[in-house]
Amino acid sequence: MSDDGTNRPEDPDATRPIDHAETVPMAPVQADAATDESPESGGRRTALILISILAGVLLIAVIVLVVVLLTGGSDEEEPVAAPTPTATETPEPEPTESEEPEGETEDDGDGGDGGSTDGGGSTDGGGETTPAPVFTTTAFEPEVAPCDGVSSVPLRFQWMSDGAEQAWFGVGTTDAKAAPFEEVSPNEEVYEGVSFQCSEASEIYTVTLEGPGGITSHTWEVVRG
Repeated sequence: MSDDGTNRPEDPDATRPIDHAETVPMAPVQADAATDESPESGGRRTALILISILAGVLLIAVIVLVVVLLTGGSDEEEPVAAPTPTATETPEPEPTESEEPEGETEDDGDGGDGGSTDGGGSTDGGGETTPAPVFTTTAFEPEVAPCDGVSSVPLRFQWMSDGAEQAWFGVGTTDAKAAPFEEVSPNEEVYEGVSFQCSEASEIYTVTLEGPGGITSHTWEVVRG
């Protein structure tokens, strides 16, 4: 026996022909289903689960809100309208008439043009009113000055008073104290201190008295004849 290896121990099955009919095909190996899932499919499934949970929570909240509105709405009190205020009329006080002291006016003693104005009276601390001075007598002449051929005509005045302490004579004014021609006596039987100027169409002359109760004025008017 040679050592080239051609001669091997005899195997009873080595010379048996191979029966191809007995060959069984191998079933294909299926991959594990878990290995086929991709990360995208897993995230999609998680999102669907979360959406389902949120939808359920919202549905429960809506149901609770509807129940609260249906059961609690009847317990609310209806608003009551506030009463409308009524206007009340306040009576206005009636005006009271105030008494004003009446001024004293005296006519000219000769019946000519002229008059006196009363300056009012004063009130002392006891509430009594001291009357203003008054003229008891007034006179003058002439009322119409004869100016034929002359430039001036002498005038004569007379006045008597009560309650006066001072007196002033004025020309062309109704307040001899404010614009005096000269200071005179409160009582004058004859006063010839002025003359009518024939260059004037008319002129006024005034005596103003002053006493504790106020002032009083008397005015005469002389016209050119």
